[in-house]
Amino acid sequence: MMQGSSQKKIETHWKIVEGSRKAFWDSDDMVGSHRKFARRFTEGIEKHVGNTKGDLQEKDRRTYCKNAGGYQIMRELGLN
Repeated sequence: MMQGSSQKKIETHWKIVEGSRKAFWDSDDMVGSHRKFARRFTEGIEKHVGNTKGDLQEKDRRTYCKNAGGYQIMRELGLN
């Protein structure tokens, strides 16, 4: 009788161990997906931060310089 009872305890122990291992791996997968989401989210935020007012002013300044140069060439060629 003692042998059967001991065997049942061992089986129960291994079921618990296997269940906790499975739960551990499932939670690790969940954490991994959260990390992946967080990384993509911060990449998206960085893209938006790149479009700040200063960047737009720099683009406007470059466009103005290009246009001014074009007007000077037109004036020199007498096309205005």
